[in-house]
Amino acid sequence: MTPKSFTPLSAEREKKLTAYIEKTKNCQTVEDTYEQFYCENWPRKALRDGGELEFSKPKYLALNLATALAGFVVVFGLAYLLPAIARRYWRWLNT
Repeated sequence: MTPKSFTPLSAEREKKLTAYIEKTKNCQTVEDTYEQFYCENWPRKALRDGGELEFSKPKYLALNLATALAGFVVVFGLAYLLPAIARRYWRWLNT
């Protein structure tokens, strides 16, 4: 999951995207496959939706911090829990 936030298109950004679409004749004149993919999936989608999804750095950092913290708690908990369980049942097996 990538943290993103929706931002509406400004009038200037909408003009630029429209000009790009017109310049490429609705993505028909691009030659490069990467540019073809970009043209079909970015400007047309942004114009259709009326905005763009933008990457949110604070949400990304918060999500990564929470994931790292959860991983640490799980590993740290298992490091203490597994030896205690093993000692208890090892004695039980040897009696």
